[in-house]
Amino acid sequence: PTLVFPDMASTSEMTPLIHPRIDMTTPLADLASSSHYKDFLQNAWFSFGIWQPPRLRRDWNTLRNEDSNHIRSMNAFFDTLFAISITHLGFELRKSQNTAALWHWVEKFGTIVSLWLSTADYSSRFDNDDLSHKLFWGLYGIGVLGMLMHCTGPPAGPNGPNFSLCISGVYLLLVLHYIRVVVYLPRCRIFVTTLLLCHLVCSAVAFAAAYTDEYREHLFWVLALSYPWTVLILLTLTGITSRLLYPNLDAFLARKRIDIPLHIEFHIGRFSSFIMMVLGQLAIAIAVHPEQGFQSKSGLYASAVVAFFLLVTMKLFLFDVDYYDVDDHAIR
Repeated sequence: PTLVFPDMASTSEMTPLIHPRIDMTTPLADLASSSHYKDFLQNAWFSFGIWQPPRLRRDWNTLRNEDSNHIRSMNAFFDTLFAISITHLGFELRKSQNTAALWHWVEKFGTIVSLWLSTADYSSRFDNDDLSHKLFWGLYGIGVLGMLMHCTGPPAGPNGPNFSLCISGVYLLLVLHYIRVVVYLPRCRIFVTTLLLCHLVCSAVAFAAAYTDEYREHLFWVLALSYPWTVLILLTLTGITSRLLYPNLDAFLARKRIDIPLHIEFHIGRFSSFIMMVLGQLAIAIAVHPEQGFQSKSGLYASAVVAFFLLVTMKLFLFDVDYYDVDDHAIR
C-alpha cells in the first residue's frame, strides 16, 4: 500500500496524489533513518486531517463535482443552540406582549439570525474537517453557548454586555479564519477581504455595544441588519470590481471571476434543517404554558390556532414550493 496525499495546490476539493517514495511496509526504524522522514512528517501533518490549508469547496468549474454534502453533527448541534436561543426570545415576548418587547425581540432575532447566516456562508464555502476547523468550531460553540445564556432581557439589561461580547467574539473568529483564506487562496482574495472587513466591523460594533449602555439598542439594530448590508456590499463591490478588472468580458463572466459560489446543496440542506428547528422551537413556545400573556381562554386558543397556521404556512412556502432551483448558485 502507498500513502495518498491531497493536492496542496488545489483550491477546490482535495484530489488524491500517490506519494512516490514512502511505502507503508517500510519498518519504522528504517523510516526514521530515511532521508525522507522529514518529508513524511510534513506531508502527514497536512494529509491526515491534522492541519490543512483552507480549501474552496466549490468553484464555477467544479459545481457538479460529487462529494459529501451532509451536515456535520457539530454544525447541527450549534444550529440547535441558535434555534433554542430564538425559542427563549419567543418565551420572553409571550410573557410581555407590548410594543417595547416586540421591538427588543426583533433586535435580538435579527442579530442572532444575521450571525448564523454569516457562519453558514463560511461553512458552505470553506469548511473542512481538519484540526484548525475543529478548534474554530469548538471556540465558536463556546461563543454561541454564551450567547444562549445571555440572550434574554432588553439590550440595556444585565445580560446585554455579555451577549454583545459573545457576538463580538464569534465574528472575530470568522475574521481570523477568513484571514487564512486570504493568505492561502489568491482566487478568493477580493471577495473574502470584503467579507472579512464587514465581519470585522460587526465585531467592533458588538464590542462597542458591550460598553455603551446608552447606544446599545442602536448598535443592536446595526447588528440585526448586518447580513443584508453585507450581501448588498458584496454584490455592489463584485459588480464594480469585475467591470474595472475585466472590462472586455461579458458582465456575467466578469462577475464570476470575483464571486465565490456556495456549495449550494450543503447550504440548502443546512438552511432547511435550521429553519425546521426554529419552526419546531416556535411551536414549543406556543404550546408550553400557553396561558401566559392571555386574559381569556377564547383569546388563548384563537392565538394558538393562528400561530400554528402561520407556522404551517411558512413550512409550505419554504419547502413544499420550489421557489428557487438548486442550480441557482447566486443564492446568498
